[in-house]
Amino acid sequence: MTEYKTNIAETQVGIDGRIVSVRFTVTASDIDVQASITSEPDYAVIDAASDAAPGVIAALCEKSDQYARAKANVHGRMMTAKPYPKIEPGAPVVEITDAEQRAIWVQGVDDLVASIIGRFTRFQMGYVEREAAARAYIASDGASDPTVWVTRFADNNGMDYMAASERIVFQAEAYRQALEELEALRMDKYRITKASTADLARLEFAKIVSQCGVIQRSLP
Repeated sequence: MTEYKTNIAETQVGIDGRIVSVRFTVTASDIDVQASITSEPDYAVIDAASDAAPGVIAALCEKSDQYARAKANVHGRMMTAKPYPKIEPGAPVVEITDAEQRAIWVQGVDDLVASIIGRFTRFQMGYVEREAAARAYIASDGASDPTVWVTRFADNNGMDYMAASERIVFQAEAYRQALEELEALRMDKYRITKASTADLARLEFAKIVSQCGVIQRSLP
């Protein structure tokens, strides 16, 4: 039976003092074949308190796309290696190049922005129709039919139709503003590739992720 362990090697703290990413490896071990395979280091974008317990950090890491890829990689190597390679605990991990590391950070920015935007574009057609109905109701000063787009939202939240319409429009405008800000931050990923040193590239990554986290937490 193959068991997987997440090993956290490093945490990155953003400008707001919260953990924004972790450097990790995934180790697959199978006692039946006396084999242990460790993935190459990767970064997972997370949002956690800087004093979060290691188990909490690892659990958040394991929800990331990067973790899923690392696990799939070591699983495939474990299943196909013949004979299984014997890797002793504590064996050195192959270091990745500066260019490879920057590429990981750039992909991390894309993944994070996509996950945040996906929150309010998953049901985009519904949002568009609901906003249009709400704006029409507001424009008529409550004289027009609010339609089911507004009434179902209002009734289920215990709101009158005008208040619900105003809330719908407020949310739509907030999402639209967030989209603009998030896409601007996604374009800042090129600062990572253009940074003159690896340390500056790391700082650019941390700043982008931290700012994305602020936007995510501010969404209604």
